[in-house]
Amino acid sequence: MKLDRIAGLFLLLIVTRIASAQDCVEFFPGDCPDTTSINSTFSVKQNLDEGISASVAAMKDSARKVLLHELNRISKKENWSLMELDDYFGYGPLLAVPSDLEDEKRPPVQYGVVFQFMFNPDSLKVAKKWREDFYQKVVSFMSTDTAVTMQNYRSHKDEQQQRQDSALYYGALEQQYAQANATAYQNAILSNDQKFIDRYNKQMDYYNKKMNGFVNDANKESDKDQSRLEEDQNSLDRERYNAKVRFRNACVLQVAFECHAGVSSVPDEAKETVPQTLQVSGVTKAFLFQNSEPSFSGGNIVYDGSKGSWIAMLLFGPWVPAKDGKYSYNPAFIADRKNFDSETVKKIPGNKIQNISIHVSGQKDYVMKFIRDFDASKINQLITVSQ
Repeated sequence: MKLDRIAGLFLLLIVTRIASAQDCVEFFPGDCPDTTSINSTFSVKQNLDEGISASVAAMKDSARKVLLHELNRISKKENWSLMELDDYFGYGPLLAVPSDLEDEKRPPVQYGVVFQFMFNPDSLKVAKKWREDFYQKVVSFMSTDTAVTMQNYRSHKDEQQQRQDSALYYGALEQQYAQANATAYQNAILSNDQKFIDRYNKQMDYYNKKMNGFVNDANKESDKDQSRLEEDQNSLDRERYNAKVRFRNACVLQVAFECHAGVSSVPDEAKETVPQTLQVSGVTKAFLFQNSEPSFSGGNIVYDGSKGSWIAMLLFGPWVPAKDGKYSYNPAFIADRKNFDSETVKKIPGNKIQNISIHVSGQKDYVMKFIRDFDASKINQLITVSQ
């Protein structure tokens, strides 16, 4: 292995490890807000460009106001801090809706917003201190691994060079033999001279085995270093993952609110066990799932609760089971394709809300405390039912 290849390997591992150690520093172990996304939903010009009328925007603002009032009430009651993480609003790329279209012909518009509660100041301080120490640990591991691997390289440099030279030597002999016997080999094939063909193949196989043997011996040394580096990184990744789950359970609760989501579901890991059915007044369906493997790889903001160890899914309005799996639901209006065109008069105008889903994710006790505090009837009053 050449020195520049080693340097390249270390650079890749350093970049990977530093990236793995990066989180939302200011609000760790929680997430940072997507201010660009949040600001865009309040842009009148952008809303018009995406076909959103003033009455539809007012519907969104009204729903947001009701939800925010309820979350602020809980925040004050429990002494939890509250912040908005994300906000999206629009018809999506598949629907071209003119901004001046009458509300009676408008398809349902999607609106989603995610909020984050943070609590337990002492645990938050411990989490931030852990993150600082962990970052230093990553740097220390990188320095140590680099030094050890470079020392191994220097110790075996001459042996590695001999192996590479030997591999090149037998590779050259193989090429010379093939060139010197090319015409004879071709004639042997045409005349079916099996004795010459066997002798030629045996000699080529000899050169090939010798060359590959030296190549494999050279690779074994580099594989040892790479294996050690991968083990160290896996250990760091697992430590970081476990700590993040632990601190989020102690300090973070996230609430994702969606109107007219195409599908409401939870991660596959949460579907492996039978969920608990919750009795919540004003809610069509309510389940509590245990998420055995919280995931932090799906981007900064998630709507399915996949970062939480427990997920409550609350559905308001009419829903139907989805065809793509258990505990997945579609809004009932998707059954009629006319609900998505711009010509048909709808049973429910486009500036009204038909369905809402809420995902609450975090540690079980905090999820249940939120549900007990939450006045679901206020959200249910946002739903317009077809007459």
